[in-house]
This record gives sequence, C-alpha cells and structure tokens, in this order.
Amino acid sequence: MIMAIKTFITTITFTFLFGFAIAQDRTNFTIIFPQSLKTDKVQIMVDNGIVHNSIQLKFAKNRATLVIDLKDKYSTLTILYPSLENKMYGVRLLISRKKGSIIFKSLDDTIENKLQKYLINNAIIITKSKHYINLKQFAKLEVEQNEYDRKQYQLNDTDSNLSNYSESSIILAIKELSYIKANGHEYFYFWYFRQNIVRYLLKTHQLDLYEVFNTAFPDKFKNSFEGKNLKALIEGNILIKRGYPSPLFDVKDHIGNTVSIKDKKGKYILLSFWATWCRPCLAEIPILKEIRNNFPNDKLEIVSVSFDEDSTSFIKGINKWDMNWTHIYGNDNIRNLFGDKPIPSLYLIDPEGIIQFSNWEDSMDRLKAILSANIKAN
Repeated sequence: MIMAIKTFITTITFTFLFGFAIAQDRTNFTIIFPQSLKTDKVQIMVDNGIVHNSIQLKFAKNRATLVIDLKDKYSTLTILYPSLENKMYGVRLLISRKKGSIIFKSLDDTIENKLQKYLINNAIIITKSKHYINLKQFAKLEVEQNEYDRKQYQLNDTDSNLSNYSESSIILAIKELSYIKANGHEYFYFWYFRQNIVRYLLKTHQLDLYEVFNTAFPDKFKNSFEGKNLKALIEGNILIKRGYPSPLFDVKDHIGNTVSIKDKKGKYILLSFWATWCRPCLAEIPILKEIRNNFPNDKLEIVSVSFDEDSTSFIKGINKWDMNWTHIYGNDNIRNLFGDKPIPSLYLIDPEGIIQFSNWEDSMDRLKAILSANIKAN
C-alpha cells in the first residue's frame, strides 16, 4: 500500500496524440532520451488494458525501439528513471495505436534526469490539459486537502499521516467521480476513471463505480478491451461471494494445458490466488498440501493463480514447495474476474459452479468442514 502510494506520488502523467498512419496491434515506437540520462537504469512498463508488463530495452546512443502489442486505441507507457540523487522518478504517457517517436529534448540539455522538464514531441501534459484543469477546479477544496495530506505524509512517513492521505484520496475520488459521471463522453475521463478513480474506490464503492461505468460512458469505451477488463474487475468485487455463481473462465496453465471451469462439472475446484513474495500466501501452502493429500484428484482440483511478475521465481517456488497441482501464470483476466483482491484469496467452487467458500467471508475451518462433508477422504 505504501509503495503504491509513493509510486503514484512520483508519477507524472502525459497524453500522446500521434499523427501517423494507423498500425495493427503490434506497434513500433522510437524512444530518444536526452544524452544526460543514464539509460542503463531506466525501467519501462506497458499497460495495454489487459496486462501490465515490464519491458527491457537496449539503448544505443540513448535511442531504442519499443515494440508494443496494443489491444485498444490507447495504452499507458510508464518510464521510471534515476535522478542525480539516485531517486526514481516517473513519467506516464498515454500512447496510441499509431507509430511515432517519443523524443525528450531540452533547449540547452542542462536539466539532468528531470524528464517532466523536457519538451516532449506529440505530447500534452495532463496537468495543462483543459480536461484535467476542469476536473481539478470542480474538486478544488478536496484537491487542496489531499495535497496537504500528501505533503504531510512525505515529510513524516507515519501510519497516521498515511491514513489521512488515504482517506482524503478517497474523498477526492468520490468528488471527481461525480464530475466524470456528467462528462463520460470524453475519452480522457474514461481513462482517468480507470487509472485513478477505480484504484481508490474499488474496495469501498463498487456499486457507485458500476453505476458510472454503465451509465456515463459510451459503448465504444465500455466495449473496448480495457472497458471489458474494467467491467470484469468491478463485477468481480461485487459478485464474488459465497452463494454466487463463479465466473466462467477458459485459460492456459503454466505448461500450456487448457483449464476451463466448464470442464470441471462433477468436481470441486479450490481456487487460490497467491505469489512467491507474499508471506501469508506461503503460510497457506501447507494447508493446501494437506487438502491435496486428503482428497482425491477426481473429486477436488486445486488451481493456483500466481501474481508473480518474475517467471523464474514462480517456477522455483512451485518446485521448492512441491505444489503438485494446476498453476496459472501471467493471466490478468482471471484475476480481474475474481475482483483482483489482495492475496492470498481462496475460493471453493462446487460441482454446480457455485462459490461455497471465500476466505474473505469464512474461516479455514469452514472450508475443511465443507470438503469433509461432501468428499470422501483418501
């Protein structure tokens, strides 16, 4: 939570408008950094509305070619780079499905490692756009309070200051949501809703988000890749509860086999969301192994969905802890279908496709009781 807020604080946002020929999903961009920037420490991440991936680039004379699979009209490109004090700063760019060059330049090239101070071709700085200015003017009082709480948190990293900053961020998001509700025909506000509003309100105001998503935005936004992904995420936080039907999914496991809930009729599915870096998740592994050993495979299947970004750590982890069941890696769709909740998240789906257990509502004792009452142990 703290790292997420710190990253958001240091991220500056830009919007790209390209005037080049339309490309297919795979698009090439040329990135040209100022000579003063040390490219060996640059980190680049792309969010195409479906997945959020880190990209490794090889620079020659501070120039590199970026190849991106863009699934919709716009995607987000985040560039993290070092300052002279070795702090990481960031710029976030909204890029289109049109080819172009992303060039950072300065008239005298003396502002080292401050990309937000450079001139950037084909870009509009969000904070200077009319859409951003109108939104922030509408929520002027909430913006001022949030900015004050942000500065207090930066000056003194305490739980109390973090709580104040988080609370005022939610209040600001609610105010901005009311403005977006009346201006959803503008793509900027759909993008802002997805990137900023949802992050603060997803756990507490799901129904409000769902109403605005369904009523404020035109179909061309809602039916885009990122729109469908966002709808699944919001619905997952509303509907993934005990007694509700499980979402249908059809995905590949980490070795290429198809995993489909439609094929699991007649057996229970224990669905676990985890990561190798998550300590509570690791503490849960012995319980899953005990369940695996106690109940037959033809009556109960365990499916783990990894949040790991490093495939090497993922493979080493499942081998190290002898997790001899089905694993899904690198699939954000199934995570969103189940609300992309903090991990560990654990659900038991019965043979009729109904969620019978959720660790967000139930204790592990209830899970074991359900299994013992419905499945004959080994």
